[in-house]
Amino acid sequence: MKLETKFTESFNLDNIITYAKEHCKETYNSDLEIVLKCAFSDVRNLPKLGYPKKNKEEQPIPLKEYVIKLVEKYQKGYKNRPSVRTGKPSKTHSDPVVELIFFFAY
Repeated sequence: MKLETKFTESFNLDNIITYAKEHCKETYNSDLEIVLKCAFSDVRNLPKLGYPKKNKEEQPIPLKEYVIKLVEKYQKGYKNRPSVRTGKPSKTHSDPVVELIFFFAY
C-alpha cells in the first residue's frame, strides 16, 4: 500500500493483535503474531486486499475489517501451501516481505 493510505484507527499493535485473537479464537498462534508485527511495521508491507475501493481512495480503511481480511488470507494460504498439496509444483516466487518476517521472528 502507499504511505498515504489511511486507516480508521492508528496502527496500535495491541489493537491489531486483539482483533486477530478475537477473530481466530483458539487457532491464533505466535506465527500469526509475527506476520502481523511484520506487516504492520510499515504500511508499505501491507497487501491491498481490495482496498481502497474504486473512486473512494480518500476514505480511510476500517482497521478491524482489514485485519480480519488479512488473517483470513493468511490462514487460507497456510492451509493451501504447496508443501501440503500434491500435484503441480508451484511456479511462483516468494514475496520480498518474507525476508522481513524472518527478521522479526529471529
